[in-house]
Amino acid sequence: MSEKNSQGINRRSILKSASAVAGLGVTGNVTAISSHGSTLFSELGIQHDVSLPTGEEYQYPFFHADEFGRTYFINDQQSKVFINETYSPKKVQAAKQNNAVVAGSRLVPLPTKRNPCQGETPITELREDYRPKEFLSVKEGYREPQPTVAEQGQAVTIEVDSERTLVHPGDQEILTLPKQEVRIEVYKTVEKNPGEITITGGEEWQESWRKPKQREYTTKTVSITPKVHVRNHGQLEVVGVKSKAPHHKPRG
Repeated sequence: MSEKNSQGINRRSILKSASAVAGLGVTGNVTAISSHGSTLFSELGIQHDVSLPTGEEYQYPFFHADEFGRTYFINDQQSKVFINETYSPKKVQAAKQNNAVVAGSRLVPLPTKRNPCQGETPITELREDYRPKEFLSVKEGYREPQPTVAEQGQAVTIEVDSERTLVHPGDQEILTLPKQEVRIEVYKTVEKNPGEITITGGEEWQESWRKPKQREYTTKTVSITPKVHVRNHGQLEVVGVKSKAPHHKPRG
């Protein structure tokens, strides 16, 4: 005799769906799966191309973003979006209560205008699901794009300033915006005679028989080009997944 929850999904269905929810990182810990209707589901990420001078010794402040577990996972073949209901109940509510949603730094109903969230660290590389992979630390001059996202039938429109694009179900588009000039603090490592060393932090000492090394800092102006990435998955069934607690709470 099978055990069914209030949505009519039994334990056999939970086991059968294990491979589908593997992207959530909860395989083996799934305790319940619930269907919550469908919604027009799209994703949005903002990435920046950086134009760096060539032939320089300076190091630029790029930082790798840690990869945390996902709170939702899309299986396009099944036309389903699996959401970790244990840690993201608000995302489940947003998806099941609205006809159209977009996933970015949060999951929000359409229409919406994305508020700045990158601060002085624009994203320079995105993962496949638009989560950040690499950042650049900017000193001044950066203005983060604020795209407006709206539904138009089964398509979604993205508008930033005077730029606009339409994304149909199953498609993804990149909206390239005008370049920005930003100021960045950079450094290079130089050799110093012992008497020339200034103790200011950031020194890189080697063996005593070598000349010591020290970082010299300066500020550079570089160009960055914001690009708004949008993917429209069309209508997806919203599936809430409950799981046993992992060692850390996922993000994203």
